[in-house]
Amino acid sequence: MDWYDGQRIKKMPLYYETTLGLYIKELNIYCDGESWDDFTIVLKSEFREDNSEQMRNTETYLQSLVQKMRKENDPSIVVYRTFIFEFARRSNFLVAKLVINKHTHIVLFLQAFSDKIGDK
Repeated sequence: MDWYDGQRIKKMPLYYETTLGLYIKELNIYCDGESWDDFTIVLKSEFREDNSEQMRNTETYLQSLVQKMRKENDPSIVVYRTFIFEFARRSNFLVAKLVINKHTHIVLFLQAFSDKIGDK
């Protein structure tokens, strides 16, 4: 629909269960909200812990992924491939959002592999 930002913000609580809708109405950004972008930033921040996908797009998640890979005793090709695809997806997102730089991206990737990998 062609609603302006203020209308979109005011309609938002209608799309959630009653308790959550009431909570959204209590947010300051809801009361004075005229910018949809600002509103969505606040909502994402408020509910970050409830959104598993959003939690995976953090540097902390990336570091835990690296540590998990490093602890693998004798990983198979499938484990390596899965790690590489997941790492690439998450780290590229973080680089694009300027959360980490390319140097950190590379260092984290290399840290994921134990010293035994080079011996193989």
